[in-house]
Amino acid sequence: MGDVVILDCETSLDIPVERILEAASDLETVVVVGLDSEGRLHFGFSSADSREVLSLLEMGKATLMDAMMRIE
Repeated sequence: MGDVVILDCETSLDIPVERILEAASDLETVVVVGLDSEGRLHFGFSSADSREVLSLLEMGKATLMDAMMRIE
């Protein structure tokens, strides 16, 4: 079997959690938001600076909203 190529594009399919976490392994600061198998919220972050965490969340929100507007 050939090499697997991970494309940097939008998808309508779910991506395995392991792939997302692996791709984030070289980042300096991370924020993880997710649901466990029972639907409970998990929220964790590597920075002790809550302002930085909020800024990352807001930048992520703006990026996602912009992408959603381009789809419609």
